[in-house]
Amino acid sequence: MNALSAPAADLPRTKTSARETAVFWAVGVSACCAVFYLHWRVILGHSYLGAHFLGAGWFAHLFQIGDPWLPMPKVLKAGSFYQIHLSPYLYLIGAPLHRFAGLDGVRIFALHQGFFFALFLASLLLLADLAKTARAIAFIGAASIGGLATLLLNAALFPHFEIALLALLAFAVASWLRGWRLTFAVTLAALLLVREDGGLYAAAACLTLVAISFRSANSATLALLGALAVGGLLAAIGEQTLQRHMFPDTSIFVSEIAGDDLGRLTLAVLGQRVLTVLSEPNLLVIVASTVLLARFDLRYAAGLVAIAPLLAVFLISPREVLWKFQLYYGLPWLSACVGWTAVFALRAAQARPSRGEVATFLISALVLMAPLQAAIDLDVGWPDFVADVSAPQTGLEAERDFALAQAAKTRAAGRVCASMGVVSLAADEFARRELVYPRFDLSDCAAVLLTAGEVDYDRMAKHAADFGFRRTEAFANVEIWARQ
Repeated sequence: MNALSAPAADLPRTKTSARETAVFWAVGVSACCAVFYLHWRVILGHSYLGAHFLGAGWFAHLFQIGDPWLPMPKVLKAGSFYQIHLSPYLYLIGAPLHRFAGLDGVRIFALHQGFFFALFLASLLLLADLAKTARAIAFIGAASIGGLATLLLNAALFPHFEIALLALLAFAVASWLRGWRLTFAVTLAALLLVREDGGLYAAAACLTLVAISFRSANSATLALLGALAVGGLLAAIGEQTLQRHMFPDTSIFVSEIAGDDLGRLTLAVLGQRVLTVLSEPNLLVIVASTVLLARFDLRYAAGLVAIAPLLAVFLISPREVLWKFQLYYGLPWLSACVGWTAVFALRAAQARPSRGEVATFLISALVLMAPLQAAIDLDVGWPDFVADVSAPQTGLEAERDFALAQAAKTRAAGRVCASMGVVSLAADEFARRELVYPRFDLSDCAAVLLTAGEVDYDRMAKHAADFGFRRTEAFANVEIWARQ
């Protein structure tokens, strides 16, 4: 039997009843639909209240633009998004949905977020389904991590497309272990289209599988997975080389990873960074739980060890938000939990895990949940998530029309100044000089347009007031500030 047709590692030797399977997937599909709906609503509500332009507003523009070159919106410097990330899949998803389904960028981005957050949960449930004993525990663990983990919430509140990398990594692992070889290959290929470092996530998926399958897979299978991991690494290097060749004056690797301060990164500074990272409760839980679970089976460390090189690259970044793994930069840590779920399910397919192993896995998963952390007063942004979900889902077009009409009227009298939330409503309708932040000089503005729900509203409103502006008109969340 060759590597391509070899059975999945540790495939279950016992069977569950059809009724058990039906209940498992009835609840599982319902959970995935709920996650899809919640994250769909997050984008719509976030945009209605006042999105951060460099988050939802930017990607709504990219999904809607319908140009394979992914040109930047007018409010930013001229060029292509490929200067920042090689992400052709944004065009491949957005262009057909905009052209043939008539969806605007906000709704396409909402579909994207809903789909990939749900895919991550579905991937963990596909892994949990491999368990033939302790199925309820495997399900609860997978659902807790894949549906409600705080690290997912952090990414949702500053919406970017990187959830696709984590979801596809998890789906690749699940596909291989369930014997879906063609799906596995397509998923690895899809990772290369998401971002120029997608090959690193493909490599991490393959290395996770090598570690998980090492005891049971034949040498040909392990060699294939190892070769695919090397291929993923080479693809990432090749894509980043291509990007630097296309845009020699722009290098995300240099600016975000290497930077000018890399030479001054001493062991003492690096050690302090490690301690800072481990002071973040969720990251500490993942590290500590991996160590505890590895006492039962070293394979529990597979996911964390496979993604560790990427985490190390983040750790040396000059950008604090990156090396602290804030916002969506914390998502790669959840690949450790992909490893946990896979190993727990595979072990539970062979024999019932011990009480200690069950308790460790279950507690590790539960303590990562955002609602639980919010209940014990940890600042996890749960109220902001609820606010986005519960915000009105209609009226976005009316807000946009009002903002554009007011901007056009203001331009007739002078310079219009618009905040991030307003610009996010129509990123290609504002000039670069019209986007303002709380630190900007507003003295030559004829009017200032704000959205009441945006993250910097309080600072922006105070700043406008300091320049003599007062709120004179409002529609929904869009406010017009003018001099009296």
